[in-house]
Amino acid sequence: KCPAVWHWMSSCDDLLSNAAMRAITWAISGISIFFNFVCLLLRLGKKKHKPFDMLVMSLCISDSGYGIYLFIIAVADLIFRGKFVGYEETWRASITCKIAGLISLLSMLFSAYILVLITFFRTMSVCYPLEFKYKRLKTTLYSLFGGVFVLLFLVLFLSVWYYSVEGFVQIPNPTCLFFDIGFKSYTLGLATVLFIFVQLSSLLLIVILYLILTLTLRKQRKQFGKMSKSKTRSSSPMSLHVISVTVTNIACWLPSCIIYSLSLAGYPVQISVITWVAIVIMPINSALNPCLFTFSVSEIKRLFSIVPRRKHKKRRK
Repeated sequence: KCPAVWHWMSSCDDLLSNAAMRAITWAISGISIFFNFVCLLLRLGKKKHKPFDMLVMSLCISDSGYGIYLFIIAVADLIFRGKFVGYEETWRASITCKIAGLISLLSMLFSAYILVLITFFRTMSVCYPLEFKYKRLKTTLYSLFGGVFVLLFLVLFLSVWYYSVEGFVQIPNPTCLFFDIGFKSYTLGLATVLFIFVQLSSLLLIVILYLILTLTLRKQRKQFGKMSKSKTRSSSPMSLHVISVTVTNIACWLPSCIIYSLSLAGYPVQISVITWVAIVIMPINSALNPCLFTFSVSEIKRLFSIVPRRKHKKRRK
């Protein structure tokens, strides 16, 4: 018998404890990697790349990271199927598990930051259409790489401190996530706080910026009125897009932030709840973002309009 108390998704025999968990892990990882890859190819295929294209391509690369993380976990479960109890400590100390943990954490932090940048530049370009500094590629790249560098430095610093200063040689859980869930580590606590802070602050900024954007679009509709129907029609798909992005962000980030905050504060959280949040809720954004930012409502209508339609001529009596 296996006397160990296992964490998260794992059992004594398998890394992923049941068939439903395995199927969902494979499905979400495949969907995330595929859609982000297609989105990246479509953006790279453009002749001219605008600042918005650069941000969306960066988001695709970041979002695919969580899909890659889930793929690594799924493959490891396949390799250790039925014998995970004998390889659990070796797996948690392996370089593959450590890299997977870094990829998952960086993916979540980078995606949140890039979504804030996309929202900010989109809102500023609508609110201040004559301010060209918000439309310059140089401004976008400086903002993108500056924030990414800061987050990368913080994560690498915490990783080096965890392994070198605190002296740990293993990831705290078999699923390789770099979070403090019932594991006494000062560094893991800081990493969890960093994740919660970035997610909550990004969510708050996105909601505020999209509220400003929505109010600005309504104001423009009233100003133009009947004089420019094309302007009012073009703002409708953007409003729908704004609602979709905001709802998906709230649905993905808020539950995970609440659960990790409760666990960090010492409140007992069921392992099954943490399991489904990590494997289902958190990766939703990484699978939906490429669709939301590539196939807008207007583009879908344009694609369907290419399909030839039969014209029915009225017969004269």
